[in-house]
Amino acid sequence: MNPAVRIRGLRFAHPGQAPVLQDLDLDIAPGEFLGILGPNGAGKSSLIQLLASILRPDAGHIDILGRPPREMRHCIGYVPQQPPPVRHLPITVSTLVGLGRLHGWRPLGGARRADRERAQAALAEVELTALAPRLLRELSGGELQRALLARALAADPALLLLDEPTAHIDPAAESRIWALLRRMTPARTVVVVSHDPALLTAHADRIALLNGTLRVIAPDGLDAPTLQWAYSRHPEIPPPARALRGAAG
Repeated sequence: MNPAVRIRGLRFAHPGQAPVLQDLDLDIAPGEFLGILGPNGAGKSSLIQLLASILRPDAGHIDILGRPPREMRHCIGYVPQQPPPVRHLPITVSTLVGLGRLHGWRPLGGARRADRERAQAALAEVELTALAPRLLRELSGGELQRALLARALAADPALLLLDEPTAHIDPAAESRIWALLRRMTPARTVVVVSHDPALLTAHADRIALLNGTLRVIAPDGLDAPTLQWAYSRHPEIPPPARALRGAAG
């Protein structure tokens, strides 16, 4: 089976800075739930943005379903770490989610029926159908995050990328969103950046430890020595060998 995502020899540096990603290789299987864990500044958000074609690599290449990311944007859903400033906009939840179908809206006459149906299905997928007529300013933090997730799902993406999607919400809403994400596989490939090892262990199929280099482990390999390696800013020794089960090419 061909991977949903294939990364080979990836290198990336922000202008004027040392590389945050060097010689990175990774395969992500179709329908996999992959978690990404590592210290601040390790390049986790950069990696997600490279996959989403927001950033371009300095070297190496990325394939999304066999094509470069810029050619597959219609197959990619992206939820950034910092939510866009939409709460002040005088629009409803259903309107926000409909923006995920923008490519299907006609200049005259609004959205096509298929686009409206897909937006409604996305709302149902994140359990927000009842809140569709609400204004964004009336939502809780967790409800707004689910609305933003529904906007990404409205495009019916094969690959869903999320950068710390529950960083600013309460624990109950956090648990609900992670359970929703888990249910989206194997119909979709899901890649999530998180700082919470417990959530990744509970929900991910594999965990990518990003800290100067990349190591991919099974969730049960995330023990104390491996966590210490993952969060050491300058790791000098690899994590225990048993923690490397499931490492990808």
